[in-house]
Amino acid sequence: MYNFDGDRLMNDEARRIVEGEVSRRLSDFENLPDDLRDLVERHCSALVNLTEAMRQAGKDPADIRSMVSVLLSTYEADLVRLMEDRK
Repeated sequence: MYNFDGDRLMNDEARRIVEGEVSRRLSDFENLPDDLRDLVERHCSALVNLTEAMRQAGKDPADIRSMVSVLLSTYEADLVRLMEDRK
């Protein structure tokens, strides 16, 4: 479904956190044009890397999930503007 592998081998939990938030916030992910979907995947790979680093630093899982959600909501607004500009 998603290709959020990041730049290094990631913990499955970090990937699950990001995938869960993407499913919640960008439910139409599969219907994005290829170039936009690739852009989202690159952004989410960076989020997986950040999530794993925060997990390894001992951050609270709820705080990590909240941070991922906030970052995705910001990115979502930018993505919507980009799609509207294409019309």
